[in-house]
Amino acid sequence: MKTTGELEPFAASLATLFRDVNVRTFLREQLDRSTVKESKVHFQRFLFQLRDASSLTLSPPERLVLDSLLLASSRLKPLELYLPFADQQARWDGKASFQVVAIVGDDDAPVAFETEGQRTVLSKTANPQRMTVVLTPAEQPFEPIAVAFAVCDPNVTDCGGGGGGGGGGAGGGLPSVDTSLYMTRLKIDDDYESIFKGEPEFEVHILGPAGTSDSLRSHQCTGEHAGSPYDFDYNDVNLTWTGNVLLFSATQLAAYRSTYPGKAFRVFVVEDDDDSCILRLDATKAAQMFQTIATNYPAVDGAIDSTFNLVKTVKGAGALYNIISSLASFITTQDDLVGTALEDAVVGQYFSGSNWIIRGPGNATKGPLKLEMKP
Repeated sequence: MKTTGELEPFAASLATLFRDVNVRTFLREQLDRSTVKESKVHFQRFLFQLRDASSLTLSPPERLVLDSLLLASSRLKPLELYLPFADQQARWDGKASFQVVAIVGDDDAPVAFETEGQRTVLSKTANPQRMTVVLTPAEQPFEPIAVAFAVCDPNVTDCGGGGGGGGGGAGGGLPSVDTSLYMTRLKIDDDYESIFKGEPEFEVHILGPAGTSDSLRSHQCTGEHAGSPYDFDYNDVNLTWTGNVLLFSATQLAAYRSTYPGKAFRVFVVEDDDDSCILRLDATKAAQMFQTIATNYPAVDGAIDSTFNLVKTVKGAGALYNIISSLASFITTQDDLVGTALEDAVVGQYFSGSNWIIRGPGNATKGPLKLEMKP
């Protein structure tokens, strides 16, 4: 992005999305969650988060604008959104309307767009009286968007090539990125093991849909007997495990995106008491745990973890209760339920060196872990 003129179409389209007060409130939430200087947010990531926010119901025209922005911005270097004026940042409640300003170079004249499309060239030296959100090339070293998924909604626009499945190319999404999901740190609060049964055997499962039903199944197990490169052994719960173990490969992620476009998955932890990498849990307790978590995090509509970007994103759960009702289809008894991982900013709890939190029955914290997307 070399000139402000090139950025103007993005700012104009974005301004139309912000006609919706719920979209403005969503931006406020993302700004509040930002951990970078000046509470900036990654523009392209914000668009993906907006697309997957189940708490929002976008109209067909809004969805079309969002899909167009997603596709066009995917080919750009990172852009950022923020409120540059501290007084406005402090008083904006997320509901009042504002202008979206595009600017690239320091010497460029800022160009503002109102939600109804009016374009105004602003002074380069005077602070605007109007509430202002700025769209500009990113100065922050944002983490890259590691996992891509479809940006085309066949219910809104013609996707071409037979629909909105993932991957790059015309009518598709971002180009695939060969990164995998790893766990590099783990600390669990208890060994969940009888003193008569030796050392504990913790497993991390990637839970996702089972076919076209609302049932869940384990798409990949990582544990002591999972086999390379998914094997890790964590026994001393008095210490923090650190290492580098694969949870879900780039190939698996690509297949998952293709088969279940737009669907999130859970990072689920158990202590195995029976057959390795076969889930055998009390279905009632598991259902109660997921329901408790959904009740405690209504702002994210069920708190099903989205690892599309693995940062600041929680995938809503419109089918959560259907999933809960079907748990018995794959879970019996034997193993000990530890919990499901939630992003730390969602639960508002932070541990040094970690970025996700395991929450178990009763919404109790069972320990932190660190998840990373890496080649």
